[in-house]
Amino acid sequence: MTDSRLEDGIPAKSEEDALDAVRSGRLALDFVPGTLRTESMCLDAVRKDGMALEFVPEGMKTLGLCLDAVSQTGMALRFVPQALRTEAVCLHAVRRDGRALRWVPEALRTADVCLVAVRTWHDGEALEHVPADVLNAEICLAMADAGVFPERLPARFRTRAVWEAAVLSGCAGLEQVPGEMLDEEFCFHVARAGRWRAGDMNQNEAKLLAGTRQVFCGKAMLPEKAAHGLLWAQRRFGWNFVMSIVRRRPAAVACFPLGALDSAVYAEAVRRNGSLLHLVPHPMRTPALCALAVLQDRRAMDGVPERLRSLVAVVALRILASGRKRQALKES
Repeated sequence: MTDSRLEDGIPAKSEEDALDAVRSGRLALDFVPGTLRTESMCLDAVRKDGMALEFVPEGMKTLGLCLDAVSQTGMALRFVPQALRTEAVCLHAVRRDGRALRWVPEALRTADVCLVAVRTWHDGEALEHVPADVLNAEICLAMADAGVFPERLPARFRTRAVWEAAVLSGCAGLEQVPGEMLDEEFCFHVARAGRWRAGDMNQNEAKLLAGTRQVFCGKAMLPEKAAHGLLWAQRRFGWNFVMSIVRRRPAAVACFPLGALDSAVYAEAVRRNGSLLHLVPHPMRTPALCALAVLQDRRAMDGVPERLRSLVAVVALRILASGRKRQALKES
């Protein structure tokens, strides 16, 4: 570059002027005259933008400077001299941006480097840059987890784990999973993660139904991610499906937005666990429902609207006095 002035009218009077301009971000390294580009200036430039390595004089591209560049922008690896593309430099580059794998020398495309790369390169194109003799089950699993459709992988690596990762990442639906791999356990993992697609419901309703029940009737904490999955199941299978879950796991009502359930479902949950009254919308907290909750758990009185507490207490006492508590809980 022969222009004796810097961009934006900054006079190229000295190296110090140019360095200040680069550091302040007013000037990109490629606008600095070659005679003013120093090691210190180049280091500041690549730390701000790794791609500035393109404009660093070859004689100033040290191992340390290249490491700083690829650590800031992985794709800067393309401007690293071949002699400096060490395993450490390449690993830093692909860790920052998996697409940098295309600039890694063939000899350095080890299983470790490729595994790191495919985890951050959410594109099937990554497969083209992984040597065939390096590709293994772990790399294929990572690719499916990153959104690569299993059919793009070699047949020997399309394992159950790979298909499950693909479904959970959203790049495949249950209708695409080989039949011999699809069972209740597989559907349980899908339902637990709440990763369902419209096509999944057609051919696999029974398995999804069983898998979803397993999720919500288990002893583990209800998974937050499965909330929309349960709502979907309700729309597909109806209220009887939801009721069957609530009977075994009353706390499942917490997975639904407030007011999304009908009064019969809330009543079923409260009858089995009075402390769930606080999850019932206020308009649905009738005297009968509140009395039901209090009979099941006295602490439920805290969730009874203030204006109804006296009436609820009377109703509950009458039921107790009549000796019909068990029958009331059973019939409600």
